[in-house]
Amino acid sequence: MIVSFVHDVDDVAELKRVLLSLSEEVGRDLRADGLQARTVAIKLRWPDFTTITRQSTLPRPTDSTSEVYHAAEALLAAAVQRGAKVRLLGVRASNLVEGRQLSLFDDDAVALAGKRSRVDQAVDAIRERFGDKSIRRASLIKRR
Repeated sequence: MIVSFVHDVDDVAELKRVLLSLSEEVGRDLRADGLQARTVAIKLRWPDFTTITRQSTLPRPTDSTSEVYHAAEALLAAAVQRGAKVRLLGVRASNLVEGRQLSLFDDDAVALAGKRSRVDQAVDAIRERFGDKSIRRASLIKRR
């Protein structure tokens, strides 16, 4: 998923909001296809049209919006210098696997992943039934 901005963006909070929105789309697509990603990547384009990509391999495959976002956010923080302007931002999942694989040893991580999965599935079901704008994260609501 990619967003090209009308104006170059140097507001990190705005970039993070867009990153979250893109991560939601990536997570939803993964869940819809029954896939999980082992790698999350971001794409950035600067005002001079220089384009970079950064990627990170996750400790375990995921289709969680939260996990995709946190990986992408870390990549963004490492790539964007303070005051730098961004023209394009994208999030991609790769190194895909089918189905779910649970850990035998990390009960807390499995429990948290299960909760996140149920939340993501509930949000997907609401959006499927009532439309994409029927439920939104508070951080994605634009302030007046």
